[in-house]
Amino acid sequence: MNQEELNQEQLEELFKKVALDVQDIRKITGAGRDTAYALCKSGKFHAVRVGKNRIKVPTEGFKKWWYGEQQIAQ
Repeated sequence: MNQEELNQEQLEELFKKVALDVQDIRKITGAGRDTAYALCKSGKFHAVRVGKNRIKVPTEGFKKWWYGEQQIAQ
């Protein structure tokens, strides 16, 4: 699923969560699995490893990064 397929309503619904997971990041960015994990590890936004196999991303920090990236791209 790429960004164009994710409509504004779906994006707003995801952004209601307190924290996003890697699958959410993939839906929002249109990135593949490996790219989404690399993005979470990049330090561009805060990401927290929970347990051995989970990464959670605080939604507010991701939104700031995401909308900042969108403005740069325009």
